[in-house]
Amino acid sequence: MFYNNFPGSLCDQLLRRRTQQDLSESDFNLMLPVPGVRYDLILAWDFLDYLTPENLRVVTAGLSRCSEPGTWIYFLMAQHSKISERPATIDILSSEYIRYAAGSATREGARYPPKVLEGLLMGFYINKLVLLKNGIQEHLYVFR
Repeated sequence: MFYNNFPGSLCDQLLRRRTQQDLSESDFNLMLPVPGVRYDLILAWDFLDYLTPENLRVVTAGLSRCSEPGTWIYFLMAQHSKISERPATIDILSSEYIRYAAGSATREGARYPPKVLEGLLMGFYINKLVLLKNGIQEHLYVFR
């Protein structure tokens, strides 16, 4: 079993740059724990909320190469106008608990509609969407 906290590594690389326009396939490949691994479940948390459409395509193209039919991707997308400056820190503490820490809402969120996301998430298709009372939408997509 492989575990890699993609939001931490991808986010750190992207947010250290002046622009998000320069994420490359090789940037993505450097973040994988072991080349050639196929994932059953990808927890992207709120990270996709911080990507431009161009970088969303690069990241999901990379995730597609790490996926096989039936791979799930779970992520959160804010539906309100403001999100924190950086993605939340989400740590898996045990099989029953996670720790969530987010800053105050200070910047504009992407607010991609689900069908637009489906077009950007190459090979992944909507399985389930849930809009929570706090304005966060949970997304579960499956790779075909």
